[in-house]
Amino acid sequence: MQEMGQRIWHGEVALLELDGAAVGGFGPEARAWFLQMLRAEPRPRALVLAIRGAPLRGSVLARADGMAPRPADIAAALVEAQFPVVSAVIGPAVGPLVELALAGDVILAGTDASLAVPDIVLGLIPGGGATQTLPRRVGAGAALDILLSGRPVAAAEALRLGMIDHVVPGDPVAAALVLAADMAAAPRPDRPAPGLDAKAYGAEIAAARGDLFVNGLPGAERMVEAVEAALVLPLAQGLVLEATLRDDLADSDEVLGLRAVAASAAIARRVPKSLAGHPPGTMSHLYVEGMSPATTTIAFAALSAGLRVTLAEADREVLGGVLKVLAEQQDAAVAARRISVAARDADWARLATVTPAAMVPEGVDVLLFGPGQIARVTELAARLPADVPRLVLGGGPGTLGVTLAPTGRLVTLSGLTASTAAATARAFLGRIGLAPIAIGGDGASPGAAIAAAGRTALERLMGRGLRDEAIRVALTTVQAAVPPLSRDALDPRANGGRPLEMPVPEIIARWWGAMAAAGLDCLAAGTALCPADIDHLMVAGHGFPRRLGGPMHCADRRGLLLIRQDLRLWSRDDRIWAPPPLLDKLIGDGRTIRSLNPAFPS
Repeated sequence: MQEMGQRIWHGEVALLELDGAAVGGFGPEARAWFLQMLRAEPRPRALVLAIRGAPLRGSVLARADGMAPRPADIAAALVEAQFPVVSAVIGPAVGPLVELALAGDVILAGTDASLAVPDIVLGLIPGGGATQTLPRRVGAGAALDILLSGRPVAAAEALRLGMIDHVVPGDPVAAALVLAADMAAAPRPDRPAPGLDAKAYGAEIAAARGDLFVNGLPGAERMVEAVEAALVLPLAQGLVLEATLRDDLADSDEVLGLRAVAASAAIARRVPKSLAGHPPGTMSHLYVEGMSPATTTIAFAALSAGLRVTLAEADREVLGGVLKVLAEQQDAAVAARRISVAARDADWARLATVTPAAMVPEGVDVLLFGPGQIARVTELAARLPADVPRLVLGGGPGTLGVTLAPTGRLVTLSGLTASTAAATARAFLGRIGLAPIAIGGDGASPGAAIAAAGRTALERLMGRGLRDEAIRVALTTVQAAVPPLSRDALDPRANGGRPLEMPVPEIIARWWGAMAAAGLDCLAAGTALCPADIDHLMVAGHGFPRRLGGPMHCADRRGLLLIRQDLRLWSRDDRIWAPPPLLDKLIGDGRTIRSLNPAFPS
């Protein structure tokens, strides 16, 4: 623990620095070190907490952490300290480090600071006091907006809300040391009960509960409960309540599902071994040929990321339609205040159009071709450097195949050979916000086959007499969108003309069970490289409910012996539920589906 640092004395003021890059998610080892520093003799007359933020990795979020000392112990120790505490925040502080800052008597922040408490992403409430300290500063409404969204709050907004006390243009640590020296001359100020309007506070709590009434999840409901208690409980008791509510949530299906989502996302973002030692090349200018909705989406993402984009299209009517779509998307971004008018105009200035020719324009370093353009890629390949990536929608033999997922949030990428071109293609897609998932095969996304299996399973149930309304109700309970189902599958003569009655949990299990079976087939065929890739693809790319964690996670949670028993029973109705051979092999080897994942990222 010594490498994390020591107290640095400035007269009677102790400076304790916490670097987010070093302490990560502020796990048990870092917490034990912090308590040691906090309680070490001699005791300071005042303490400065210098918190240097760093983005919190998904792999840190995904890890369960119930080890002592717990975040609640740290919060209680800071509350009980007899000396004043001044917090100084630099950069993007996240999670437990923000909660440390909020425990200070005075909070300073640099102009580049931001603060986020993202526990709700995992269906949890904070464990280090944020549900008690934050509403005491900003009120219930603003606190719940921050805590229920998990969004980062920039320094200027944090000051306006009262989340922090000062924004320091220069070094906030130096300013905090000066302030702490002044405060050291007097005892630590009492923490008074929050000076909040009880009526307004209650109205904000009621409004939050109203928003959660339809689709409220346990984590969100407990968050409101904890923030409500901050108005009436002493701070020490509020911290105990927060820890108790968090413990109640920790082993729930919702939290385990959301934690699995974070884990699968972290694994899916790994750099393929084939690209080790192949740094990406430049990626400043995208050339697009063969217009389609997917190429238009990727072109818009590239413009939004600051790249130059050249559209090559001979048909002026087609080109005009693409330009109209791009303009509408940019105008919508301006209307939603995601970008400024100046940024939109700058994006448009980087867009050019040409007629396809024997040579691509000078300076192009990434090429994207629409479906069916393999011959064109081959034609141009001889005239381009080998390290310039040539992406082809839908893929094909010997190409870098890219498929945009239905949500438009990510893509699958095939053909990742050990080359600079492949490394550049992967880095390019990540840069424009379409995090790529590496797949095997010639480019066909396994997500389409897995989603189709779930859709087919529902249609087979309709063929046995299950009404589409029953399917809609079942999927709504897990916040899943109902896929387009053919009403031709509904057989009024099935089940003797009577509607088939089936419990909601069975409908949901048959739906994801068919997808899990299809996912195992994709793993066996090598089109999907690991179960985490499948779960991340289905959640982020195909709208599978986050709270369920992904179809492969669902199968592991059910247990492989039980899911095989389910599939065998259901397969009497239709082969869509036939147990895949890989399931038998895993059971025979005593393994889980998640055991097929690569090592968890550090």
